Amino acid sequence: MTEYFLVNHQDYFATGFIINNGGAYVDTAAGLDVAAAVKTADPASAKTALYHQVLTHPAAGSERDQLTEQEQAQLTQKLDENFSLISTDNLESC
Repeated sequence: MTEYFLVNHQDYFATGFIINNGGAYVDTAAGLDVAAAVKTADPASAKTALYHQVLTHPAAGSERDQLTEQEQAQLTQKLDENFSLISTDNLESC
């Protein structure tokens, strides 16, 4: 099985969501040790599972622990636009 993560162009990993001052954001404050991750053989199912993890896991300090449907749609669009699916395939230990 391959392990998959969502990473943005600044090399930050998606970990969940945070609601702050009424705005919904993808939380990237935490490191790889708590990043959303899934082990699977299929990249398509990995992406679906990772999106679900991000959209259902509030970060510490989030004003709410659930997203509205509109916030889910906004964050899904942000994930599509700003995050890439990466895997541990072909990586060698240092």
